[in-house]
Amino acid sequence: MKVFTDRLVTSVEVLEAALRWAIEQRMHVVNLSLGTDNPEHRRRMTRIAALAARKRILIAASSPPGRTDMLPAALDRIFGVAASDDCSWSQYREVAGDPIRLRAHPSPRPLPGLDQSRNYRGHSFASAHLSALLALLIQDDPRMDSEQVRERVGRCVGDPLPLRQP
Repeated sequence: MKVFTDRLVTSVEVLEAALRWAIEQRMHVVNLSLGTDNPEHRRRMTRIAALAARKRILIAASSPPGRTDMLPAALDRIFGVAASDDCSWSQYREVAGDPIRLRAHPSPRPLPGLDQSRNYRGHSFASAHLSALLALLIQDDPRMDSEQVRERVGRCVGDPLPLRQP
């Protein structure tokens, strides 16, 4: 669902409506390569994160590391992720004590004919990589709730995608 205007701006009301729509549609994973540091939005984002968790919807949200104020990434029920050059394509890292606990690769997969150094990179791509991992984990075991997925992600840290074998 598109939440940004052509000027790349949106409102918390539009973001909340989009998240509610995703929850109503029973999406398994929501990727948010966005955030706000407006403290007035904390209560709304906390409520929507709780609703998503109750409905077993996983939300990955990007943020720079160390940001306790970046919403929704810094919330407990959200899979907050920042970019890290220390992560290979299929590796994830956990940083204890950081409100944005997870790290993932900062770049998209290479595109044919485009020098990778000319491609975009950053926290948004880390969120996309983490969202892919969350989707694979849910596909691997659809009965998992948010906490079980969080434990499973913790076991993925440093290792390439340890999924169950068929």
